[in-house]
Amino acid sequence: MKSRFLLLTALSLLASCAGQETPVIEEYVPTLGYDRECHQVDNGFKLDGVLDESEYASTKHFKGKKTSGDEWATVDWTIYFGEQGLYMGIDVTENTKIYVNPYRATYINSGIEMYLSPSTSTAYDTPKTLEIDMVADGTLLIKRNIGGSSYGRCEIEDKNNPYLATTQKEGDGVYGYIHELFMPYEFFQRLGIVENNEKIEEVVADIVHISSKNYEGNNSGVDRNYYSFAVKQLDSGVAWSKPQNTYHFKKGVGFICHNLTVKSEGNGEAYEVNGYDFVVPNNSAIVVVKPQNGRISSVEKALVNGVDCVSSIKKTNAEGIYHLVIDKADTSRDVEVEISFK
Repeated sequence: MKSRFLLLTALSLLASCAGQETPVIEEYVPTLGYDRECHQVDNGFKLDGVLDESEYASTKHFKGKKTSGDEWATVDWTIYFGEQGLYMGIDVTENTKIYVNPYRATYINSGIEMYLSPSTSTAYDTPKTLEIDMVADGTLLIKRNIGGSSYGRCEIEDKNNPYLATTQKEGDGVYGYIHELFMPYEFFQRLGIVENNEKIEEVVADIVHISSKNYEGNNSGVDRNYYSFAVKQLDSGVAWSKPQNTYHFKKGVGFICHNLTVKSEGNGEAYEVNGYDFVVPNNSAIVVVKPQNGRISSVEKALVNGVDCVSSIKKTNAEGIYHLVIDKADTSRDVEVEISFK
């Protein structure tokens, strides 16, 4: 990874000598997570971007699925609350090539962008909200909210800074990378996000998958696909306006969610709209209902946790496809959906 960055730097210098200007964007901080002192980690942890520690397996994971036009990606994400800090594992697989250009902003390169705040937050536009940019090559950039939708860089210059290790994967037309991020509790304390000696035990967060479309482009509206899971799949609507309605991670648990079981019988099929087997508390969920003959009259029974919901099935813009919306009041527990077709 380091040698790759040095090669790109050398090429840029050659281009400059040849009279070609190379745009340099100061915001991009190359490979901050490597070759520097790191805060002490918990016993048994090795920050190497592999995620083979048993602690990751012991927590509940968010297994997100992105579909956007011809693009797809899966994001397997969890947070372990250790003795020394937060350990975050993010395993990304996608069908789009990975592009990382160190001479443009992090948010146009392939990678993960995350917004994270203590679970007590009622709004994201406060100094307690962090933006964490984790580029596919292992570059780490952390900012904090400075008002509205503006974020400013906030790293501290010592070993209490977060540490990122990244590995890449590729094969058979798919691409991806694995991020392992360690955030010492002292980092949050130094920034005033929590009190001195306080350890965060629950966070709210949104995860954004960015697929870059090319190496050279700098237009964020054209040269990338920016996919916020909370905005696209939850009730939060406008970007990060309701932290309590986004994704929660808790000490001793990991991702907070409830089981979703969808059963169907007869001439048709039913499934959660994103293919999930979980619901997120404080958010509604959608079950796709597809009668074989395309007629709603073919639905004989529709139950949500034993309650009749046939009248709640609504037509969509797609011919013969209907939606059953599970109210957010029902997602505070496990949900079982039963659909019977004639």
